[in-house]
Amino acid sequence: MPAHSQPKFALDVFLSPKTDQQDATTAFLHAGKALVVAEPDTLQWFGYKIVPDGPWCIFDTFAHEEGRTAHVRGEVAKALFAHADTLLSAAPEIAQLDVIAHKTAGEHAGLTVGVRVIIKAKEDEMSVAGLRALLAHRGSEVAHEEFTPYWYAFQKDATTFGLLGVFYNAEGRNAHVAHTETQTMMTKMSDFTEGGPEVSFFDILTYNIKHTHTL
Repeated sequence: MPAHSQPKFALDVFLSPKTDQQDATTAFLHAGKALVVAEPDTLQWFGYKIVPDGPWCIFDTFAHEEGRTAHVRGEVAKALFAHADTLLSAAPEIAQLDVIAHKTAGEHAGLTVGVRVIIKAKEDEMSVAGLRALLAHRGSEVAHEEFTPYWYAFQKDATTFGLLGVFYNAEGRNAHVAHTETQTMMTKMSDFTEGGPEVSFFDILTYNIKHTHTL
């Protein structure tokens, strides 16, 4: 696969809508999809809601820093900040991520649910390196899971890591979470982390996918 279509960078956006603006925030994400379609460097873009009560979120990927910068300066971001005071109870939370491993080789149609995991590594260098290697190895295993079409491992900051998986249905998500290799990873993870992982399920609201491949 050409390097220009491999996700290496990502953005993680959290939106906390006002109580009376939840439907409007969902509608905003649907409208945002139409704008993202016109962005050639935005590879995958997911708008989703953590269940049951939010927040509303965006996760999108890019092959290079220039693509991410163009998106941050693009029409979706302009629209978000133009409507933030009306829609949201707090300013959007935006984080830049480095993608460690990914699987983006599934059929585009019919994605409905996902799982998100946030993991905090111990602060020593060996723990950080060990956790990063563990997540990268899990990516090579996920490549063979037919029920897991889209999956990302990422690093947020010096000690914060995460996983995000997108599935066709809850059965596929449950199969991934219960998979022996997932459980083995979670057990090994405890050697490198402080506290347990933060696991959230979410519903996909809208998405746009341009390029797919497994790395």
